[in-house]
Amino acid sequence: MGMELSGVMPCFSTATSSLFTNSGSGRVPGKSWSIVFLNAKVVMHRMPMALGATGSARRERPGEKREMREENKRMPPNPDNITKTRRLSMDQLFPGTLPEPEFVKRLLGAVEKHGLTPANTIPIVGTCRDALASPLYEEFKRVFPGYFNIVSLAGLPQLGTIGLRAGLGHSPLDKNGKERYLVLSLTHIGIDENGEAGKFKRPGREPTSSQVCGALCALHSQIQNEDYSTEIVDDNNEFYKLKEAVLQDGTLKRKGKEVDIVELTKHTLDVTTETVSKMMERAVDKEACASYAVCTGMQIHEESGVNHIHLHTLYVVKDGKKEHISLV
Repeated sequence: MGMELSGVMPCFSTATSSLFTNSGSGRVPGKSWSIVFLNAKVVMHRMPMALGATGSARRERPGEKREMREENKRMPPNPDNITKTRRLSMDQLFPGTLPEPEFVKRLLGAVEKHGLTPANTIPIVGTCRDALASPLYEEFKRVFPGYFNIVSLAGLPQLGTIGLRAGLGHSPLDKNGKERYLVLSLTHIGIDENGEAGKFKRPGREPTSSQVCGALCALHSQIQNEDYSTEIVDDNNEFYKLKEAVLQDGTLKRKGKEVDIVELTKHTLDVTTETVSKMMERAVDKEACASYAVCTGMQIHEESGVNHIHLHTLYVVKDGKKEHISLV
């Protein structure tokens, strides 16, 4: 929306004015205007105040300065900030973990030795739906032009073979018309400042700790109450499909209340690895695919601000042959 006013300014410039912010005849209360001088015409465009109008002071919200000071005090993400207690707990429970950026760097280096590069490969990346998992996707966005997201509760893929084939079909084609895929699927868990697994202090929810993974903690609670039903209740399809897959082999049911959140998460990772492997075997068109890699592991959240990843499985399939490889 705009209106033109006659003028004699032979220049091109833009200014913002709050001359029309007061109520009164011919004035619009609470609005800001962008004024553009172009070819002897003055063109005025109304902008919302939220876009940063100048000329009148914006009222600060109560406590805003204090919030900004607290925000500035937060340490930038640094894996070296991890406390000794958390480090000992992480090393004992999940030996060999790496800071997430380093893990991704080594993973891409390992698969590149087998011909999978950002130029010829589509990443198929899956984590839990939790916002804590999101930095991983930024690591891939820095290297790849795009990726296919298979996010789901606890990181257990539930898109099915048809859904997975859709993602595989987004792969770049090499000069021979062949596709390549890198599948990364991760479960996750939190570790608080006391080294307790399954807990994490989320930004903005301090000082209390949240459960991580929330879906697996809910499942753990049901196991503790000897509730092994997998019948879908209300609209909780994804949760009960997760529960069905995790309980299917009977291991956790036999152990019952002895199962803790770490064992449950590790078992979910085993199930995830098996699920991804079988899905890829069904979904891959051997005529269209030159090679692909599958990597599974556990994403670990702790309060240094940098996620860590514990590797579970990494292999490459080429010409129908599977080869387990290392990050080192």
